[in-house]
Amino acid sequence: RLSLREKFPAITASYAALTAQSGIWIFDDNSRQWCILNSLSDQPKFLSNPIVNYQYLTSDGNYAYWQNGTKVNGIDIYGKPIKEHILPENAHMLAINQNKIVYQLNNNVFLFDTENNSKKQLDEIDVPIEKAIFGAEFLIVLTKDKIFTYHIKF
Repeated sequence: RLSLREKFPAITASYAALTAQSGIWIFDDNSRQWCILNSLSDQPKFLSNPIVNYQYLTSDGNYAYWQNGTKVNGIDIYGKPIKEHILPENAHMLAINQNKIVYQLNNNVFLFDTENNSKKQLDEIDVPIEKAIFGAEFLIVLTKDKIFTYHIKF
C-alpha cells in the first residue's frame, strides 16, 4: 500500500494505472509528465517531456498515451516514443491497445487499425460512449444503457 500524497507530496496524479510489470503509470499534473512508480525504487521515474496540451490520457500495460487534437502519441516504460498516429478532426479517442484505436466522431464509433491504416465503423452504436475497454481478444463499449462486445484479433 502506498500513499502518494504522503510519500510524494510534489506529485499531483491526474491519471494512474498499472504497468505490465506491476509498476504504476502516473501522469503528474504539476510537471505535466508521465512517470512510473515501482517497488524497486523509492522515487518516481519521469519518462516523458512535459505534455502541455492533451484531451485524453490512457495507458495499456507497457505504454502510456495521450491525444492532442488529431495526434495520438505515446511512450513505452523506458520513455521511448511510439509512432505518432493521426485521427480525424474532432475525433475523441476512447481506448488504445498498441495497434488498435477506438474513437468517437459525431456519435459514430470507429475501430482504427494503425498497422494497415484502415478503419471500421461499429454500426450498432449511435449514441455517446461512456467508456471503451480492450480485453485479451475483445473490445467492450459501454453507453449509458447498453454494453457492446466485439471479438477483435490482435
